[in-house]
Amino acid sequence: MDHLIYLQQALQLATQANRPVSPNPYVGCVVVRDGRIVGTGFHQGPGTAHAEVVALQQAGAFAEASDVYVNLEPCCHFGRTPPCINALIAARVKRVFCSMIDPNPLVAGKGVQALQAAGIEVNVGLAESETQFLNRFYIHYIQHRTPYVIAKWAISLDGQMITHPNDDRIISNNNSHDHSHQTRKAVDAILIGVETALADKPALTVRHVDNPHNHQPLRIILDSKGRLPLTKPPGKTLIITTLQADAKWIQAMQQDHDLWIIKANEAGKISLPELLTKLGQHPITSILVEGGKTILNAFINQGLVQETHTYLGAKLIADLPHKKPVQIIEQQILHDNFFCRGIL
Repeated sequence: MDHLIYLQQALQLATQANRPVSPNPYVGCVVVRDGRIVGTGFHQGPGTAHAEVVALQQAGAFAEASDVYVNLEPCCHFGRTPPCINALIAARVKRVFCSMIDPNPLVAGKGVQALQAAGIEVNVGLAESETQFLNRFYIHYIQHRTPYVIAKWAISLDGQMITHPNDDRIISNNNSHDHSHQTRKAVDAILIGVETALADKPALTVRHVDNPHNHQPLRIILDSKGRLPLTKPPGKTLIITTLQADAKWIQAMQQDHDLWIIKANEAGKISLPELLTKLGQHPITSILVEGGKTILNAFINQGLVQETHTYLGAKLIADLPHKKPVQIIEQQILHDNFFCRGIL
């Protein structure tokens, strides 16, 4: 029996939630008896049944003496739902294969110990790296109690992040847009600075991709000195400012907006570590930082970024005479470099 195949199927099921399950992890489960899959399930978000419970219910009586494959250690504590170990023990399963131990201190090996104490064989470690990647937001949040930060930008072949005023304002292409909107759909929040908000007036919504649950991440705008207009922005928006902003502006904003006042750092900017700590308390477990350049640099320079997304657009931004589009004729990955040959 190829246990890895079934665990990979459990991982695939885990991704079918098709929306953030924050602050919970993505979990899928496959129940196998006599070489046949008799039950499957995945977790769909806080308050809903866990993957193991869904799969066991589908399996029914066939769950007895079965092998259960789940990409994360079954929980052993009461939260919004009962412990999964209780369902596994009651179903009299034979073996449990899980990819990794749950880093949550409420579990952290206790689920495995409880199953073993009930006479159930437990195996841990198959497809662990895949599960760690899938649940990187959850793992980071559990370990640090702050959001996992993705920094995203598009850059031209001549290293520019802002287009020339006479050009199309978009550096990346439609495929890049689809990819970035998939990322938007996966995170809890999108963050930009006031300069980007004023110049581009971005919607910061999920578009261009399948979004059956209509998940729209929280919009976060950093405005340390109170420059945003008092008009109410579309969608759920959180404005972050400091006491450097005018008191009347703060009072007016608070009437119609979600607004937090965060202390300023020595440079007079919003303290990003304090902001991340407060966001984690709500809990926001993942953030996509979309700019502008000053905000991106601040997050990177302060060591607050866990992942980067870079889109290299096949165009030149420089104001050159007789500028022509770039025709890409060769692309290569050279170890840690990306090589692109273009003809003008």
